[in-house]
Amino acid sequence: GGGANDLAREVGEVLGAEPVVTTATDAVGLPGLDTLGLPVEGDVAAVSRALLDGEAVALRAEVTWPLPPLP
Repeated sequence: GGGANDLAREVGEVLGAEPVVTTATDAVGLPGLDTLGLPVEGDVAAVSRALLDGEAVALRAEVTWPLPPLP
């Protein structure tokens, strides 16, 4: 999952077009949960909204894995 906006930018460069990226997390430079390279489930939109609003969130998993730093 993830990467569609990066692909749109690459295609835009090839075509000489400006892609319109409307993903709120991308617009402010936050990583989307789908770009962490791990399966995600649950209310992803609500977690993204909380991150955008500066709220603390907790991510739970059955296994431990390294996460990239989140602002």
